[in-house]
Amino acid sequence: MQLDNALSPDKDKLFYTNLLFAKLYVHSLGVYMKKYNTNIDNRIPHRELNGILKQPYSLIVENLTSQMNDKLRFDLLESIGYKNDMHPQMLSELEKEKIISNLEKQLGLSCNYDAFMGNPWSVQEVNKGLSSTITQILAWNPEK
Repeated sequence: MQLDNALSPDKDKLFYTNLLFAKLYVHSLGVYMKKYNTNIDNRIPHRELNGILKQPYSLIVENLTSQMNDKLRFDLLESIGYKNDMHPQMLSELEKEKIISNLEKQLGLSCNYDAFMGNPWSVQEVNKGLSSTITQILAWNPEK
């Protein structure tokens, strides 16, 4: 008697129809395993991924948009010599004055002012770009 390799054809079909999701899940699992210095048997990386999957898509896009806007602000601060790893009280008066002067110069440019004081990336704009990219990925057929 020969056993069929597929124990559950419906589950196999479901898995292979969603192979792109499976690839991203496994990759992300590896990232969390490295982050928490653990192995596949540990529940922590799986719990992290399940927490992400339970969140509404719109919340994930909002968080990504916020992260993108924060990065622009931090990049601007870094470009003027502000050390993000030091509390402002640890800086000398001369260092503070230099940083403030550099910041005022940089904020004189409207694009820098808008990036620093506002949110250059909107949730709608990020969502539109992500939706387009995800749709292209889902439509991609590597066998063609």
